[in-house]
Amino acid sequence: MASSGSAPATADVSFDKLKLGSHPDISALMAKTGEVVIYSDFVTKLNRVNKQQERVIVMTDKAIYNFVPNKYTKWKRRIPLNAIDAATQTTGGASIEFVLHVPTQYDYRYQSFRREKFLTCLAQVYLSATHKQLRRNYSRTKNLKHIMMTKSMSTPRLR
Repeated sequence: MASSGSAPATADVSFDKLKLGSHPDISALMAKTGEVVIYSDFVTKLNRVNKQQERVIVMTDKAIYNFVPNKYTKWKRRIPLNAIDAATQTTGGASIEFVLHVPTQYDYRYQSFRREKFLTCLAQVYLSATHKQLRRNYSRTKNLKHIMMTKSMSTPRLR
């Protein structure tokens, strides 16, 4: 991805599907944090007992946010981009799962029909923010429950 000068290299990957960059609550949050919305969309979060929870995922130039739909004054979780170690996605059948691996915290497991768009945007924004390639893993299984670290399992783990 090419960039010139000090302009962020993330501008050409914007996919703010839900137009949250202009939502008053998100705009106020971004003004406080100095971040720019790159991506927003609905996803399904899968918790440790496989319960599906509808969420809104927002990617900025510095972090991934998880919100309850239409409740944008407080996020459920903020993951700094530099805390993400890798992303794993399923390759088997019609599965649309992926996991964000966060070694210093715990992993997040999602489903999205626009998974490829999200992961492509994440790889580009991650490279711009950290100057490192995002490690991408692929699993032939239908679901990724077996490869994720849940909140209840998490203690600071070694890399």
